[in-house]
Amino acid sequence: MRDYTKYAFRITFVVVSAMLVLSFVPPFSIGGLHFRRANILSDVFVFTDKAPERAGELTDADIDFLGDAEQLEEPVSEEVSAAAEQNWELGDADDAAGSGATVTGGGLAFEDYTPEEGVSVADFAGSLEDASRRRTVRIAFFGDSYIEGDIITGDVREQLQEAYGGHGVGFVPMGTPQAISRPSVKHRFDGWRNYNLIYKKSVPSPWCDLFSVSGTVSVPQNGAAWSEYRGTGFRKRLGSWSRARLIFVDQGGATIDVAVNDSITKRFEPVPADGQLQQISLTGSGMRSLKVAVDAAEGGFAGYGVVLEGTRGVAVDNYAIRSNSGIAMFGTDAQMNAQLGRMLGFDMIVLQWGLNAMSAEATSYSSYGAQLRRVVNYMKSCFPRSAIVIMGVGDRAVQRDGQMVTQPGVHAMLREQRAAAEACGVAFWNTFAAMGGAGSMAAFVERGWAAKDYTHLSYGGGRHIAGKFVQSLLSARGADGTAVTGGSVPEPESVELDLSRATEAEPVEELPVVEDTVMVTEPEIEQEVVVEEEEEDIVQDNLAEKKSVWESLEAAVDSTRSE
Repeated sequence: MRDYTKYAFRITFVVVSAMLVLSFVPPFSIGGLHFRRANILSDVFVFTDKAPERAGELTDADIDFLGDAEQLEEPVSEEVSAAAEQNWELGDADDAAGSGATVTGGGLAFEDYTPEEGVSVADFAGSLEDASRRRTVRIAFFGDSYIEGDIITGDVREQLQEAYGGHGVGFVPMGTPQAISRPSVKHRFDGWRNYNLIYKKSVPSPWCDLFSVSGTVSVPQNGAAWSEYRGTGFRKRLGSWSRARLIFVDQGGATIDVAVNDSITKRFEPVPADGQLQQISLTGSGMRSLKVAVDAAEGGFAGYGVVLEGTRGVAVDNYAIRSNSGIAMFGTDAQMNAQLGRMLGFDMIVLQWGLNAMSAEATSYSSYGAQLRRVVNYMKSCFPRSAIVIMGVGDRAVQRDGQMVTQPGVHAMLREQRAAAEACGVAFWNTFAAMGGAGSMAAFVERGWAAKDYTHLSYGGGRHIAGKFVQSLLSARGADGTAVTGGSVPEPESVELDLSRATEAEPVEELPVVEDTVMVTEPEIEQEVVVEEEEEDIVQDNLAEKKSVWESLEAAVDSTRSE
């Protein structure tokens, strides 16, 4: 019997030798195939490879929205009719002033390319002194899943409200599947059909034409629906508010019952406002819960959400739209956006986009950069009274030679975002630098400050970035607390109110609900999402995991749809 042992050793020697040789072969491409370095010596030698130039492509969803970009050429009107607003004063609004908490400036500076005649970051920073004295100063964050659940925004809100006063969580949609992962407000709802801007192609008329920058439109499924909001202790100053606004469009025939603190109730019968944005505004100190019940049998009601805030101080709104690269803004109605801006008064707008346009191997994003410029100019036309900031992408890691390193395209995306800020005359803030630069995402994950997808932050990481952002904001002021450059943020003009059809109502009948269910419409798919009330004690570390679960479910849905 022959001994074949020597052949096994020979084969092993040949294979190992071949792998050793391949370890020194740099990455290369053949046609559309890209080959990475096969480095079996990664624990001993680390090669620094220059990634080949690969252009990032726009997604099919982004390409669809480019067809809506023609509205950029249309003039934008901010006019809001007198019939568009109704008020209910429950008593004096005793707004809490700032606690005197000190937030010092310094650190990373804004790169502000705003022209002299525009509203700069310094102008906004100077206006913060108005917040504690006479009005609400508002920041609106428009972004994607990176800020979903009030990550970053929750801590920006808390720090600024502690320093300058104000309370309340700001904007909350009528209904959204992401309610379960937002600990800054207890949000229950039932009876709504919620349409998402990302899936606009599948949304029926007339609702497809009513999208604003909020990203959702909620319509009563069977003529009646309700939403309930309660304060939480997740961050300071979220437990109560002194002003609540309901934002909606009603073509006529709807009745709206509003209940405050589970006891005080009133019925509203909105006056049709020719398709314009409408609001019901409630003022009074000590509001801790709000319930809105809509009866719209004729089918002409579309709800956007509520705004829970103070009548003075700082308000921070979170308009997160999952999977949005920013290009989806072309699918919103410019007039509706302008009316929302005029109604709420956006003093500063922060554009946190870019992650959803990136891929693991792309190193050039010139196509996306060109469209980002158009989007920013569109936002400027909708909100001409606002300071605008492009928030650059943070670090994002991929595995190379057994190590987690910065994704090759991060620097390319930052270049495009900075170039867009300069070309459009707005400000740029570098999240990547605030995190610590190259390799910082791996360090964030190790500390528990980011999820293990090496892309999204946890609440710990969000607090860190929020602190850096607020420091940068306050460093834009002069030594005396005023703006470094001249000018001030114009205040929104007042709107006369029409209260002629507001009538008192019997106490709102409590709707018996075992669990709250909402149907979320996507292309050819209806998903049933069960929304359960959150537990009082919130475990922050689990929220990042919930987000990953949601993203996995969405990926599965997208895969099913493509098949």
